[in-house]
Amino acid sequence: MTRAEPACRITRVRAHGVAFDLYDDGDLPGLPCGGAGVSGPASAIWHDPAGIEERWDGAEPKRTREMQDGDRVLLTVDHDVERGYLLRAPGIGTVLVSEDGLEVRCAPELVAPDWQVLLIGQVLPLVSTLRGYEVFHAAGVVLGEHSYILCAPPGVGKSSLAAHLVIAGAALLSDDVVALDDELIAHPGTTILYVRAPAPQCLSAQSPTGLRALGPVRDRLAFVAESPACARPLAGVYLLKRSAYKSRIESVPFASPLSLLAATFNLSVQTAARLTHHLDLCARLAEQVPIHSAHIVPGCDAAELAAAIWSHIGGRETVTV
Repeated sequence: MTRAEPACRITRVRAHGVAFDLYDDGDLPGLPCGGAGVSGPASAIWHDPAGIEERWDGAEPKRTREMQDGDRVLLTVDHDVERGYLLRAPGIGTVLVSEDGLEVRCAPELVAPDWQVLLIGQVLPLVSTLRGYEVFHAAGVVLGEHSYILCAPPGVGKSSLAAHLVIAGAALLSDDVVALDDELIAHPGTTILYVRAPAPQCLSAQSPTGLRALGPVRDRLAFVAESPACARPLAGVYLLKRSAYKSRIESVPFASPLSLLAATFNLSVQTAARLTHHLDLCARLAEQVPIHSAHIVPGCDAAELAAAIWSHIGGRETVTV
């Protein structure tokens, strides 16, 4: 399959500061259509199993990432400087991303939702990193003219907090992954929130204000934001942490760039240029953007904590929940 074939259907979506042209692969749910608000050429996403085999033939790869659940391998990423990055998710599919992020060749084994989760959750953030953005493991919201991100590893509760902030009136920037550019502007990603079930009654009963329920996906409830956000300057970072004491939010006046480096989403791109860029951006982030710690006691009500974060954004004071 090549660009010259007139039968190819093209759908353009955008996420994490990059426009993507999908060839014969339909729409990706939760991503805005069109390329408005992004700069540079679109990255082309092809359904092209044969193209992967042809381009990866002769590779001398280095394993840069491996995700496991016990003994079961969930995802591997291999890098070859000439051919790019090969992602393998056993039982789901294989993807080859070119070194510059401009071409993505796909060989899915399963239909939605697993394939779409792989494409949106892993492939698009990798492309954004290769295109010069830094992606953080975070949920993001917009209040007024500024964006705020909630950084945490899986299971801490960032998606639930983002959902309650949207219910309170914020606009959803992205769930799970947020991309920053060199001007420290946060860019929209997916508008679908995956909240771990069982969710609070205000989320599980009906579609709450600002969100539309999509139904269960594995062990989570899926919601789509009715009014997604636009790219906005970053005005605050909240580092979510488990705590054995009272849930509280406090400012970190002298934040270490290391705490921000630990919040990165993309561990696959390990070139010297990318690592230097990542360190420089985190250093500027620590200097120019307020950083806060949000200590969360297990079982803490997400709605109450979201209200505390909302109050903290307005007052910048230490808040105890």
